[in-house]
Amino acid sequence: MSSNDGARSFLAGLVDYAGLFPPAALPLGPALAEYARHRAGPGAWMLGRFVVPASRLEALAGTLATDPFLAGRRSWRLAVLSGAPELPAALAAIAAQADAIVACEQGGPGGLTVEALELPLPAKAGAAGALAEALADEGLGGRDLCLEVGADVEAALDGIAAAAADWSGPSGAFPQLGAKLRCGGVTADAFPAPSRVVAVIGGCALRGLPLKFTAGLHHPVRHLSAEPAVMMHGFLNVVGAALLANAGIDDPAVLLGCVEETDPAAFRLDRGGFAWRDHVVAAAAVARARAGLVGGFGSCSFDEPRQDLVDLGLLPS
Repeated sequence: MSSNDGARSFLAGLVDYAGLFPPAALPLGPALAEYARHRAGPGAWMLGRFVVPASRLEALAGTLATDPFLAGRRSWRLAVLSGAPELPAALAAIAAQADAIVACEQGGPGGLTVEALELPLPAKAGAAGALAEALADEGLGGRDLCLEVGADVEAALDGIAAAAADWSGPSGAFPQLGAKLRCGGVTADAFPAPSRVVAVIGGCALRGLPLKFTAGLHHPVRHLSAEPAVMMHGFLNVVGAALLANAGIDDPAVLLGCVEETDPAAFRLDRGGFAWRDHVVAAAAVARARAGLVGGFGSCSFDEPRQDLVDLGLLPS
């Protein structure tokens, strides 16, 4: 089979490669080699950015600059994780992190660019705006800014929306300023309840905020995992629910049903677009949402989610 319009619109650039992070936790060299392998493979159209902590940018740029074969001829697109859980520490670190980003772009191979900044959002009123202002002041505008939602969903999304109104858009410092939702980790307590997932998805759609996901989404459909022993969210579930929400479905029960779905047959990616049971988002609408408000997810594996899609018949082998 060939990848149809629905699959292409849903899956294009869906997976940011985070091989440096657990559970894979690869050393830098092997992680870069894995990303380079995926970029040259048949599934490259599904691949997004390479995710790297700000603390490892110097080593990354040095490795690519001294290894032309690894660097290849295509540009390297990076998403950089920075910041700190507490606002004073996060603000204090920005100057050094800005220096590291500039040095990386200047010292790496031609075309290496930091396209996105991802930071945890401290639980303090006005934190999102303060971070955006400090990043812009250090010359880090022109990149997407993504702030990870903390425990208080409504307060976090209100703060991000206020910062987006001031700092994003055509005339703002950041092309996109949105939210990030952590969907798992290496321990069972890192996996959020479906109700929290729905609260973030619905809250972002209501506010017109871009949303991306990270962690715990190696597989397409929600399922019971053995290690850790927990129900793992699926990327068809959460990205699909975000597409439904941005298509105007604001019923939390519908979104919850999509997030909690465990039957792969309930999902379709076909020429009509994306569908969960009787709810359909046309392929053109999926493509528009994915280009703006519904981001992909960070994963330490690219082979695993892609192979699962092949096994489900949604991609050619």
